[in-house]
Amino acid sequence: MVFFGSRFKNPHDFSHLAPDWWHAQGAFRALHAINPLRLSFIRERAQAVFDRPHEAKPLQGLRVLDVGCGGGLASEPLCRMGADVVGLDRCEKAIEVAKNHARLGHLSIDYRQGSIEGLLPVLRGAFDIVVALEVVEHVEDVLVFLKGCIALLRSGGLLVLSTFTRTVLSYLLGIVMAENVLGWAPKGSL
Repeated sequence: MVFFGSRFKNPHDFSHLAPDWWHAQGAFRALHAINPLRLSFIRERAQAVFDRPHEAKPLQGLRVLDVGCGGGLASEPLCRMGADVVGLDRCEKAIEVAKNHARLGHLSIDYRQGSIEGLLPVLRGAFDIVVALEVVEHVEDVLVFLKGCIALLRSGGLLVLSTFTRTVLSYLLGIVMAENVLGWAPKGSL
């Protein structure tokens, strides 16, 4: 199977884009635009799964792993919702950006550079929620990736995946329009 992200020389290398993570009109503006919708969905699903009331800190007491966290666009709001967040990304520069931004916001997030395979020996079954947002299309072996995500969940946990669909329409709207015509996403990222 060919993934849209495979057009990168190294599909895991977003280091050249790291300084742009928190620029709402920059290379990641599409993620900034959809972030409220993604976070609302995560909050609503977590409240339903864990029978949480609609409160200011609906994820209080829950441990969340944000796989492929990049600069922390989802990790920070999840932390503000009360979650104990671990942000994981292969890109060292993105992790540096995430750590610096969280520090500026006085947020306590455990950012780690590495892979799911590296977490499994020490954190198997440790998370109430695992989120992987716009990551699946960039992994080499989807089945291994998904099994790793599931293994990191505690029994009864919640796995939230968000990915760019692989259809002709999504190719035209995503790659042709968003990347090439409108410049909403970095070339080669979808």
